[in-house]
Amino acid sequence: MPDPSPTLLEEAREVPERALRIYARLWQFETWLRSIVYVELRAKLGDGCRASLKSSTRSYEADKFLKHMPTPEMNALSYASLGQMTGLIDEHWDCFAPYLPPKILWDAKLKEVEQIRHRIAHFRTGHADDHPRLLQFLRDLDQGFWRFCTSYNDSLPVLPPERDPVTRRFIGYDPLPWGEIEPGRWARIGFVDKSEPVNVLISALRRPWAEDAASIDGATGRLYDVVFMGGDRRVFEYRSLLESTRADHDRLVHIVLGTGDTLRLTIPAVLGAEAVIGIVDRWLLAARNNVRTGSSHHNRERERPRRRLAGVCSGAGPPPGLSGAGHALQLLRRVTFRRGLERLDPRAMERAPVAEREQGFHQGHAEGREEIVHLGGHLLVVPPDQNPGRHQVP
Repeated sequence: MPDPSPTLLEEAREVPERALRIYARLWQFETWLRSIVYVELRAKLGDGCRASLKSSTRSYEADKFLKHMPTPEMNALSYASLGQMTGLIDEHWDCFAPYLPPKILWDAKLKEVEQIRHRIAHFRTGHADDHPRLLQFLRDLDQGFWRFCTSYNDSLPVLPPERDPVTRRFIGYDPLPWGEIEPGRWARIGFVDKSEPVNVLISALRRPWAEDAASIDGATGRLYDVVFMGGDRRVFEYRSLLESTRADHDRLVHIVLGTGDTLRLTIPAVLGAEAVIGIVDRWLLAARNNVRTGSSHHNRERERPRRRLAGVCSGAGPPPGLSGAGHALQLLRRVTFRRGLERLDPRAMERAPVAEREQGFHQGHAEGREEIVHLGGHLLVVPPDQNPGRHQVP
């Protein structure tokens, strides 16, 4: 029997250091690429995203057949090969051009990366320049990946709220709705009704490639950003709330849980206002049925700069333990893509302790910015405690 708890260095002592470095970079590249493909195609195609992935279900079925060793991935995209993902990118290049190099350069660089990937996958020694080439490729993508992450946080109010069926339907649940204080100037006005158990705030996200549209309703490249907030320090029972809304999970892009008093959904606008209103109505009912007065323990917890993650629905699927008793919600550290290359400078890696090496690429610097949580190849965006928003029409 092997040592049940060997260190990373003990396990990898027979593996060439260059192979480990290359594999780590390939892992980062493919998981981030999968995140981009998932979000952009959901924003463009909505429920039709599944049909766009023309792949066999054999990998998925073979993985799920092993019930004694389950994995959280539930989306077909999690089982797509790199070739299938790049095929989707080619097919929908307009969605990915804002993030990637010019297509002629992307195709040429990708051929090199694919060959490096084959060498590692088949345990070949490879070329001495494979690692530097891969690093430069990631540097070329850094600005694009950063734009992807930040644009997913750039939610804008729908002004006037009455012009959109979704925001009009739920404006009564916003404690401080947007109002026009003078021509062309908008502000949140009103008073907070502490008797309301759940408040609803709805804004919009526009993907960088989306064309101008007269309405958000049914438009491609737009997402409704829906935030449920427990009123007067109320907190949600996340587990039962998620269980009671399971039927709608596949229609959402992401579910983001806060420290107890917030819940965020991103929903493709291409589904249409009627479908989106139905989804939000059902979640609002579930939220009202699964909210309680917050405890002093919760009040202490909410002051800490962290977020609890309960699931990436439609992306990587619910994490292990959501459907079973006795499993705590997984606490993930905050991570961001930007400046990751600096964190994995080879000289710094040699000096860094093992724990820091394992954090690696995704442990970046996000002071003053909204932050990104990454799990299983899919992206979650965690809003900061305070976000003044931008007063303009999306």
